[in-house]
Amino acid sequence: MAATVPLAPGNEIFAAFPEHTCAHCHAGIMPGERWVRVKVYEAMSAGATRYRRYHADLFGEEVLSCWEKHQMETEKAERAA
Repeated sequence: MAATVPLAPGNEIFAAFPEHTCAHCHAGIMPGERWVRVKVYEAMSAGATRYRRYHADLFGEEVLSCWEKHQMETEKAERAA
């Protein structure tokens, strides 16, 4: 989400604020960044759904994206169960 912050008459700052947060690294997902959305069903709340979002792109020297790390953790947990 983008917002303008009024300073003085005629002067404004344009700032971008994240609309969503990555469920893996908890950093904001900024406009223009690629992300993956996962629908989560919660049986405890009468079938209510919510979404988790993950970064789809790599950061700096990272080998895996937040989404890929989440997938690996999920597969590892399923194998252990």
